[in-house]
Amino acid sequence: MRKELESAYDSGYDAGLKGPNTTNCHFSIFSTHEKTKAWKKGKAKGDAKAIKAGRKLFERAARNRED
Repeated sequence: MRKELESAYDSGYDAGLKGPNTTNCHFSIFSTHEKTKAWKKGKAKGDAKAIKAGRKLFERAARNRED
């Protein structure tokens, strides 16, 4: 079961970072409450990383405009 939870977390992380697709949002990931919870935790982490990366790109672009 541990491996399934890690896989669900990784799928959620991928969905948060790269956006949803048929692999990282497959219905089988949500077959148990525990796997759904792991997916949501990974999704939150991926979302946070994507937002941080986007913020860095925005700041870099703003600095380049100033030059």
